[in-house]
Amino acid sequence: MNKKGALILVSIAIGIIIFLNMSNTLHVNQSEWMKLGDEDYLILFKEGGNALVYTALQDSDKMKIADAVGNNPNIVNNWIHKRPDIIESPIFKILTKKNLFEDANVIETFSLQYQNFYSVNEVSFNVFNFYGNQVLSLNDPEYSNLSYEFILSSDHKKGLIPTLSELWLIDSNKKTKKITSDTYNGKTYNDIQASYENKLADSESEGYATVWWNDSPKFNPSATSIVYTSNRDSIETGGNSIWMNKLVNGEELKVMSGNSDFLIVMGWINDEQILTEKWSNENHSYLLLDTTGNYYDLVLEGVNPEILGIYGERIIYLSDYSNPNHLILGKVDQKNKSINTIYEKTIDGLVRECREDDSMLAVLYLADEQGNYNILVTDLNSRNEIIIDNLPIGNARIDDFHWLDNNRLLIQLLQYDHVPSTVSSWIYNLGSFR
Repeated sequence: MNKKGALILVSIAIGIIIFLNMSNTLHVNQSEWMKLGDEDYLILFKEGGNALVYTALQDSDKMKIADAVGNNPNIVNNWIHKRPDIIESPIFKILTKKNLFEDANVIETFSLQYQNFYSVNEVSFNVFNFYGNQVLSLNDPEYSNLSYEFILSSDHKKGLIPTLSELWLIDSNKKTKKITSDTYNGKTYNDIQASYENKLADSESEGYATVWWNDSPKFNPSATSIVYTSNRDSIETGGNSIWMNKLVNGEELKVMSGNSDFLIVMGWINDEQILTEKWSNENHSYLLLDTTGNYYDLVLEGVNPEILGIYGERIIYLSDYSNPNHLILGKVDQKNKSINTIYEKTIDGLVRECREDDSMLAVLYLADEQGNYNILVTDLNSRNEIIIDNLPIGNARIDDFHWLDNNRLLIQLLQYDHVPSTVSSWIYNLGSFR
């Protein structure tokens, strides 16, 4: 090779190095996509890179139900608290870490009864064998006779059935037990509800008088305690309080009184501390509350911060919810009672969802005015980034995503070029990126 040729090669190499150093953000290669199927697979439980999934309803199923009701409105009486018989039942599968499907092994299907005021209701469950572990799930995750969301412990061995006035625990022995008290200061739910209605009527206030006995319950990580909010003690002052039930001995106690403030339990960061959101008139703040009632304010960066996710003692939040494009990941500093910033990023779009897995962070954001979404994935160790924006099919957009492990994303793509729209499931493998 002559000197001129060698110089050209050196120049090209230097140019490539300069280009790579200018940005560590890559865009996807379609060869990293793998189609799971035309079904909308949702995750029930995951561990060790394997996931228990089921097929969710598609828009075509919902249209079929709507058409049937339109032709015969009385048909809904045949479907009370159960899946309409004109659509298929959900299919459960195990998605392995090798991206293969295996049949989900149902050990047992059983039904339990619980009481909602004066009626006795029944709900059905499956117990799956998940690589030697028993995993509890609703028999039908999308249709049941539950009035509110079924709450599972992180290991899927215990569950909670909340109603307006009661909270029922399903334990590992497949039995139901009511774990909330029947009265507060000698008054029943109905007594306090009547007092609330009279109070609103006397004050001529607008709105509905609803007593929430145990709202938004959440297991702690070890599933030994449950925390929830209640306004049973706040009818005169307004607002609500935070209560806890210790499952070991059944003790129910008030952790924090909101007085006239509204408190929202966002989640546990460990077995003893609860991240709490507080609204006081127009003021909005976050607290870190322990199980003895002690707390301190969490000082977050920005003018209107909004927390999006809790991952143990790591917290993802926006610095300004009115302009949701600046994202911060922080870790609670217990010694200094503060949050230390681990990572921050200004996103070229509006953030919708954020999910962390180990050392990886994925952000779903609105990329343009046409409603297209991208996913920005960041390796928090190397700070390398990849933008998932080159989809494997046309006339589609990213509908949602979840981590399978820190190398793979399960991504739902919504195809909108025909009616009804359909959702298909794909895996994006980050192995070569990492």
